[in-house]
Amino acid sequence: MKLLRICFAFVGGMWLYYAAAILVGGTVAAVTVPKGYFDYFGNDHKGASLVLLSLILDMVPVAVIVCGGFLALHRILRPLSSMRVSLLAVFGMISCFMYWGNASETSHLWSSFRSPWWSIPSFLAPWLGAGLAMWLEAGMPKSSSDVQEKVLPSG
Repeated sequence: MKLLRICFAFVGGMWLYYAAAILVGGTVAAVTVPKGYFDYFGNDHKGASLVLLSLILDMVPVAVIVCGGFLALHRILRPLSSMRVSLLAVFGMISCFMYWGNASETSHLWSSFRSPWWSIPSFLAPWLGAGLAMWLEAGMPKSSSDVQEKVLPSG
């Protein structure tokens, strides 16, 4: 049963990266932005307009989906240690990232690191979501007795 939970955490990380970064990120990339948005920033500040667009339309939804998925994995796999679930899910996300980086002949893994500077929020979104989930999980009570101690301190 423990091996099944370990495999589930790894595959869950793979699925989270695929669902958030590939499916949601790809869907959001298809959003048509009105020409007036880019006209407002002007031609000199096109990079700034793309960063803002990437932050709002790509980074926030992907990070929230990954964070929620990580917290759900922690809740489902409660008998495993929190750090083990996190590491397995991150390894699953890394393996999915590497697969999609090498999946097509036109898209190579290292081209992700040579992207324009304004695409950094899109690249960092799943990893920031995972980090946020690990930070939130570290602050959550582990059992109902921990909750009772926080609400009604003994002594």
